Amino acid sequence: MISIKKTDYVYRITLPKNKDVNIVNVYNNLFFSIFPLKGLRVYKNEKQVVDTIVQESIVQNNDENKLEDVFGEERLPNSYNTLPLAKDETDRKPNSNEDDEGLYDTMSSYLTKYLPAMFSKENTENNDNVIHITIPIDNNQPVILLEDMLNNYDNDELYNIENESIDYVFLEKIIKDLYIQLQFLLNNDYVFSTLSLDSIVHVQNRFVIFDSANIEIIKENRDEKIKTMNKAFLNLISSILNLNVSSDELLSKLKNIQNTEVFYFLKRIEREGVMLWM
Repeated sequence: MISIKKTDYVYRITLPKNKDVNIVNVYNNLFFSIFPLKGLRVYKNEKQVVDTIVQESIVQNNDENKLEDVFGEERLPNSYNTLPLAKDETDRKPNSNEDDEGLYDTMSSYLTKYLPAMFSKENTENNDNVIHITIPIDNNQPVILLEDMLNNYDNDELYNIENESIDYVFLEKIIKDLYIQLQFLLNNDYVFSTLSLDSIVHVQNRFVIFDSANIEIIKENRDEKIKTMNKAFLNLISSILNLNVSSDELLSKLKNIQNTEVFYFLKRIEREGVMLWM
């Protein structure tokens, strides 16, 4: 179980050690850049872990201290600020949806193509130390466990999924946030054996999985491990909705949201064993 402590300047999340997985290869700048989450820092042995991801900075034209311009003004875009094989934005339809769905559909596979060497799962030395993650304090966006949010959730009963349950919009937000993280990690051969409410934290308006104890590296039996994670995901949704049912009984309790994206997403997991948002 993780612990969250608040200091004068940061929230501090502590993750237990995992002797089989180097957790700093999971929770790093690349993972946090999915949404992105800003200002998070990872510490091991009380020392900040520095990723090999280069943070680019462009000198502004009004910088009085910039070096003499030998090659002329910088032209954008160029090969330094654009990843190779980037998608051509001119091909997008004029009326295409510009919301988060594009992020959920493409970001995971896109980032995976450019993983740095530091993400290698073979680097599992010195895994006997706990990991600390700090998050800057923002009074407008407190860091809080999903479990605590559900205990104090005040919603419109008209849109409840079940009696005394959360509403559809809130559930959809949770599912989308978890989905992109699970797919991102799965693309890098990481999988969770179980998912629990006390491992999901609301950070900067995102629901983030912080769990070092139940993450595994897929070395064999990939299909079986994915099947186990899918079942754990459905059980998690049951817990979120406060339904005391097994994973194969969940859909029967969701009659109020039939013919919705969430319903078909969960149905696809239960009936086909595929976690895919469409």
